[in-house]
Amino acid sequence: MDWTEALIAAGEIARQAAIDVPRRLAAKDLTAAEAHELFVETERNAQAMDDLVDRMADDPSLAEAQQRAAEIMQDVWGRLVIAAMNRVRELDGLPPVEFLGMEDDE
Repeated sequence: MDWTEALIAAGEIARQAAIDVPRRLAAKDLTAAEAHELFVETERNAQAMDDLVDRMADDPSLAEAQQRAAEIMQDVWGRLVIAAMNRVRELDGLPPVEFLGMEDDE
């Protein structure tokens, strides 16, 4: 498999999601159902990234830079999933879930 090509494609999707997901989550008129749908979609993409990272880890010829790039994208997806989950919780009247090491970098 051409990992560079796979990473470029995955990177474009993650880059766009890093823009779109927070924008959509911040919408004042976002309903709980829409937030849940966005959470499910984001979780599905995060799982696809996890699967790619797992497949890459099985390749002994994988370059360290490629592995690091994949892990960075995996982290982006993880943060987006947490943001989406917490927006669902907020709209359901529940407090956010906080994870160690996942503080906002504001």
